[in-house]
Amino acid sequence: MKLSMWMIANRLSSFDMDVAIRDDAQVCLYSARLAHATNCIYIHKGKDGVVCEHEGSKITLYNMDVTQAFEIIQSVFDFYEDWSERVNDSINRKDFQAVIDYSYTIFQNPMILLDGNCKLLGMSSNYAASDMDSEWQYVAKYGYSSLRAIQTIKHACCNIDFEKHGKQMFAFKGDSHMALSGISYCLYYNDAMCGRLNVFEKDRPLNQGDFQVIEKIAQRLEPVLGLSYTGVLGANNNTFYSLLFNKPFNKSDLDLQLEYCEWQIEDCYQLAALELDDYYYENNNRALTLLIQLLQSTINDCVIVRHRPYVMLLANRKLSEDPAFKSFMDTLTREHSINIGFSLYCSNILNAGFLLSQSCAAIRYGKAYAPEDFVYHFEAYAVEFMLNGATFSDCIASCHPAIVTLHNAKSEKDDEMFDTLKYYLDFERSVSKTAAALFTHRNTVLYRIKKIQELIPEDLDDPKIRYYLRASINVLELKDKIAG
Repeated sequence: MKLSMWMIANRLSSFDMDVAIRDDAQVCLYSARLAHATNCIYIHKGKDGVVCEHEGSKITLYNMDVTQAFEIIQSVFDFYEDWSERVNDSINRKDFQAVIDYSYTIFQNPMILLDGNCKLLGMSSNYAASDMDSEWQYVAKYGYSSLRAIQTIKHACCNIDFEKHGKQMFAFKGDSHMALSGISYCLYYNDAMCGRLNVFEKDRPLNQGDFQVIEKIAQRLEPVLGLSYTGVLGANNNTFYSLLFNKPFNKSDLDLQLEYCEWQIEDCYQLAALELDDYYYENNNRALTLLIQLLQSTINDCVIVRHRPYVMLLANRKLSEDPAFKSFMDTLTREHSINIGFSLYCSNILNAGFLLSQSCAAIRYGKAYAPEDFVYHFEAYAVEFMLNGATFSDCIASCHPAIVTLHNAKSEKDDEMFDTLKYYLDFERSVSKTAAALFTHRNTVLYRIKKIQELIPEDLDDPKIRYYLRASINVLELKDKIAG
């Protein structure tokens, strides 16, 4: 296992020594040497003690000779090698509590590991709950992060992207519920957040060596947490990611995530997908982080999910009608090469998987039909989507929301609005022919059409809108026939 000067110094803290290590000291050391060697720490006699150095960084050990210093430094390499093997074995066995327990010898501070749904996987057993803050006690008792903690992070730290891949420093000053500061490492696998590793600064200050060790642990944890126990992406993943990509998820995790967001399962949901070019995703580009932070600070009450080349916003409201998001879109698309696709809206979070295919299709067809635009709405291209190899389930989910409402009213209340619109469209909007087909008075048909048009915001003079409405009617009638 390769080490850095910082990692070595942290293991020598009980010795009489001086440390002068560069902040950018890299993890590249293989062993100790008594002569200069590439990627080795050079140990030699100094003026006042034994000097251990590498590329301008020095650790000076006092009250020992060179041989003793060499053996001590080499034992540090042996220690880390043994620790690495133990941790890797525990991760392979998915014994995450053992990972945390073994890592205490490195950090000498409390640690906690959560999955992508804020569920506890392991926490330091060296500390009594009473030694820690209220949030630690809550997680220890219930096995999940508290709603209060989620809301604190969401509102008090909106300028920090805690869902960015990698480490973030945190400190919740003035919050007795979350009194400890430290490092939070957001774990990702295949563009999906799959967990979080937190190290708290309680018994000693954290430094660059701790960051480097966290990086090593994270790199090993990510592929294991990112895969379920059956080898399918999803079991430990963020629930909203799993919903959007039709991956398996735990219902209790979904309920908790909805509680964190203060959403209800039957709310009206809409997805907006931002298609980004490679510039945003290459090398963990800072531009992507800035964009996420801007979204978090501008658009309230959204869940942000990343999957190259998209950044997706899921909300329990019609994002396309949100004034703040409209203003944001105008600025964003004017200054950057970003395409935005809006899905239809659905009345149940369990249907969110259809929203992803719709928002992406809106961008795909929008760029083909209207390349001069940057903002695309699925309803403008729903027919193309239905005709271009969509599954029947996708076709059902693509039906115009007003037609779905009328269809549900017919099924549940024997309402005649659905059939009225069907004949009205079939007879080229002739009220007389529609009334005759329905054996209904002309004034009744006029009243119904007026009520129907209140449900449909689009202009019925547009033949494409009429075609979409009629295609939606066909799909729902076919659904009924198949079910019957």
